[in-house]
Amino acid sequence: MKMKLHIPYSLLSLLVVGMLALVACKKDPEPFPPAVLSFLTAQTGAEGQPLTILTDNGQRFTVEEDVSRWHSKADTAVRIVAYYEPIEGKTAGAVKLHSVAGTISPLPKPADKFKDGVDHQPAAVTSSWMGLGYLNILLTVNQQGRHTLGFVEENLAPDTATGTSQVVLSLHHGTESTVVDYTKRVYVSVPLWQYFTPGITSLHLTFLVHGAQGDVKTLTYDYTPPSKYIQEWQRPSKPNN
Repeated sequence: MKMKLHIPYSLLSLLVVGMLALVACKKDPEPFPPAVLSFLTAQTGAEGQPLTILTDNGQRFTVEEDVSRWHSKADTAVRIVAYYEPIEGKTAGAVKLHSVAGTISPLPKPADKFKDGVDHQPAAVTSSWMGLGYLNILLTVNQQGRHTLGFVEENLAPDTATGTSQVVLSLHHGTESTVVDYTKRVYVSVPLWQYFTPGITSLHLTFLVHGAQGDVKTLTYDYTPPSKYIQEWQRPSKPNN
């Protein structure tokens, strides 16, 4: 079954509201809390609540408070974008979560696994960077209506002799309308950890995004994560998104 993921239009407003809440004008303004906006991997508990967050720098924090009351699938690792704030005077590594939302992060799959076929409606890359086991991308789109996004495996060529896998992916972007309207921001985090199969310690990644003028934006990265994470990703129990 084709996984349909709709762009979280509420995400931008959610983050803006969070920021406004922090900087709202008052008669006696208070200091801004040291909140950080970041892509993170959240580990959820039995009720889907965030228990810990792992940053792309490899720092793990315990979630002591979540004012957003965000929940997801129970007992799994979920990719999110969130404001988090260290809590002073409590257990070391404790944080408070403010605004939280999920990212577009389905596992890539071959084109023939897309039930309704692959589509390459336009999208623009604002920025991209490597995370911990993920490629993070900030996209903008302009079509009206519902959007469906996913990641297409165009080519995989693992080479255990060199320890490097050549991975070529593209953005699947389907819409219900070709009418252009206001710009919408999309937070994408492409899972890459699953490509670190036994004998593979690095990736040469190519990611393709089709633009509005028929052009193709090509993102390329050479990625070698710390060995301890490679060992973790190769265990039978792997992250789920």
